[in-house]
Amino acid sequence: MASDTQPNITAALLREIVATMIRRDDPGLSVYQMAVFLTCYQDEGEQTVRGLAQQMGASKAGINRAFDKLVERGLLARRTDTADGRAVYAAHTEAGAALMAEFADIAATFHKQAPARAA
Repeated sequence: MASDTQPNITAALLREIVATMIRRDDPGLSVYQMAVFLTCYQDEGEQTVRGLAQQMGASKAGINRAFDKLVERGLLARRTDTADGRAVYAAHTEAGAALMAEFADIAATFHKQAPARAA
């Protein structure tokens, strides 16, 4: 029975995160941007744009466009490898870490209220 409610809980949590971004009067993140952002912040270290594309099974061009928008918004930073000028790394920023902390707060509040939702 619990597995029947899992998709509803997941959808509700995602809706709450997106609704929070809308309430912030934030222009929002595209699906590509959200995927790149979450993938980068899921891991502690920096990742190359090429590595992100491979990890996500997406085109490097699509990931690069999303990455560029995230850099413009200050959610990620671009760092070029000093040894290999071709390699571009996605680095964390204070603004990105703050957004991830906000997502974590939303998730924690959501999970605290989950038993009341299930009743």
